[in-house]
Amino acid sequence: MAFDHDLDLSFMAEDRPVLEECRDTLACQGIVVDLARTSLFYSGRKVGDMEMWTRYGNRLCRDDPRQREGVMKFWRPLVDDFPARWIEPLARIRFAGATYPCPNAPTQLIRQRYLTCRIHPRLVIPHKQKCWFCRAFWAEAARIMRFRGAPVLAPGEPQP
Repeated sequence: MAFDHDLDLSFMAEDRPVLEECRDTLACQGIVVDLARTSLFYSGRKVGDMEMWTRYGNRLCRDDPRQREGVMKFWRPLVDDFPARWIEPLARIRFAGATYPCPNAPTQLIRQRYLTCRIHPRLVIPHKQKCWFCRAFWAEAARIMRFRGAPVLAPGEPQP
């Protein structure tokens, strides 16, 4: 998403050991994977979020739905839980001359995970109050709404 300026990495719970095995190799490159804080750091600066997903029936969830309490019983299904079929099998997306693995239903996934995208995938609503009064923010938001160079699904590309 053009207005998201950090890295968002998702992985399946069963792949966690693979990430843990890569920690030392990544650290040599200045990349720190902090699974406890669900964060990714580069040269000491946080550059991304990491989310672990677990399959519960035919849905992927960040936590066990049976253990949820209070507002999370209602919030998580609204924005977090989604059908596993939106991910599996992976598709490919073309961006900047290369193709990368991605969910096979990216629009549905983005609209589920980001509430403003339910109105329009490129609608930018600032989550920080100071942005409401920043001319540069609104100029960028207008540029994003007009943006036509977004990554596109690459049907027929070989699966990763």
